[in-house]
Amino acid sequence: MQKQQPNLIKYLLLLAACVLVSCNTHSTDIKRTRTAQTTHGAVKGVERNGAIEFRGIPYAAAPVGDLRWAMPAPPAAWKGVRDASEFGNACPQQARFNLTDASTTEDCLNLNVSIPADIRDGEKLPVLFWIHGGAFVGGSSNLYRSDKLVNKGRLIVVTANYRLGVLGFMPHPAFRNDSHVNGNYGLEDQRAALKWVQNNIASFGGDPGNVTVAGESAGAASICMHLASPEKVTGLFHKAIMTSAGCLAHLKTVDLAENTGVAISDALGCKGDNASVLACMRSKDKASVEKILVAQGEYADKNPLDLIPFAPVVGSAEHPNATIPSSVKTALDSGQFKAVPLMIGGMANEIRLYVGYWWQNWKAGKGPAINAETFQNWLASFYTKEQVQTIASKYTPAEGWTAEKSVPGVLGAMLSDYNPAIGINNCLYLQTTNSILASAARHALTVPVYQFEFSEPDSLVNGVGIAEPYPDFKLGAVHSSIINFVFPKYSNTKKINAPDLSKESEKLGDDIVSYWASFAYKGQPSAPALPAWQPYRSGASPAVLNLAVGNIKMADAETNHSCKFWKSLYPGNLDKIPD
Repeated sequence: MQKQQPNLIKYLLLLAACVLVSCNTHSTDIKRTRTAQTTHGAVKGVERNGAIEFRGIPYAAAPVGDLRWAMPAPPAAWKGVRDASEFGNACPQQARFNLTDASTTEDCLNLNVSIPADIRDGEKLPVLFWIHGGAFVGGSSNLYRSDKLVNKGRLIVVTANYRLGVLGFMPHPAFRNDSHVNGNYGLEDQRAALKWVQNNIASFGGDPGNVTVAGESAGAASICMHLASPEKVTGLFHKAIMTSAGCLAHLKTVDLAENTGVAISDALGCKGDNASVLACMRSKDKASVEKILVAQGEYADKNPLDLIPFAPVVGSAEHPNATIPSSVKTALDSGQFKAVPLMIGGMANEIRLYVGYWWQNWKAGKGPAINAETFQNWLASFYTKEQVQTIASKYTPAEGWTAEKSVPGVLGAMLSDYNPAIGINNCLYLQTTNSILASAARHALTVPVYQFEFSEPDSLVNGVGIAEPYPDFKLGAVHSSIINFVFPKYSNTKKINAPDLSKESEKLGDDIVSYWASFAYKGQPSAPALPAWQPYRSGASPAVLNLAVGNIKMADAETNHSCKFWKSLYPGNLDKIPD
């Protein structure tokens, strides 16, 4: 009996831990479970990695067939207790970069809620609502383990799917209606999920009055659109964390983007008047998900200069859009911008990831070389002919090209400093914050902004952000590299099986989570034993918190990214794509 006592004691302790939550005790690996009541039915979650996770909860009706290209509707109610132990479906998308997962399932408007396993009855915790990235054509909520934010930050974390690509971000003349919703259905999905949080999160121990919306890349750009539409998101969130998105990046108008929609419907064989086209595109036989995704991919391949062909659009005088009535710049000029505490920043070498993809194409014989002979040709692809020589003189190493300062590496760093083609660059992040603060001052608004830059040179990228063959130049802190530090074992796939971080990198991730949690709790990122993070002030130096192993400190990002040089080439114009 004595040898069995430790196991008996362990079992009794586990039973004691179940006073506040129900437990599954028929397995040797005993896991706590918990049931929560939503407005559409009860759900039961299960413990994973120290957090109780409720997965695959429908927050809106599946946008299948004749529900395509329409506003999200409430989901059907269910009887009994719904098993919420597994993720729901990802929204339709093609696999990308020889790395990500594909999906052809339209029944995908679901979300996940993660809560501390030891949450107490009556506890009201801050909510962090995560919007995934993926260039508006990929990604899903199913790729993220939330337990680190839940356990170390003691937060309620919600991750949600939204419609993507042609199905989520493509306007078309056939979609015009009296409510002026045309395209942007993915943004409407996000808002429906945020409304679900307001109606249900208290049942999970969350505080609906303290919601922080957070996102990376397309997820952060989505937040920009929500901030620019304050009357549409009133009461849905109270703070925002935006990683790798310059809110002032150019957006197409509905009128211009409808041309893409017509090209897609033509490719599907859907022609005629608008009613006929819409009926055809909603037909599972004539326009199956597989056919739609093929048409989407072929359009992108045929239009390589249209870097993000399926993305949020803004209305025009002729065709207003109710989802995003105006651009972020117009919203700031008019003061119609949601005034909440903001955390804004990006990666030091964002675009090196994409240069890595171009390098792979070159080595596979599918694209132009990236070497000293072609350096200025690459510049001409992003900047005007008149600027190429000035930029080349600025960025060509005085000592010549070396392994440490290779053409791909320098090209990636330069495009990460500033480029007018896509809103992923560091000078635009600073310009965004400067514009937000200037607008707040003009319109007597209070908008505290905390600016950051993630610059860890030994970030996990190979096998996570890029598949083999791996580039022969240093990638460093590229686009999306911060995700592994916040969401454990993020691999860009539903396997969630990235290698473990080093002990030093794990500590950096803990520190980032501490800052995020503090911000979620009180709108100010601070934590004991961590460097003070001062609010951003225009013209101040240093003004940006640098995040790297052993190097968390306030830094001068404007100087580090040569923003004064870029402003001299684009005076007052970093927020606009030149004609």
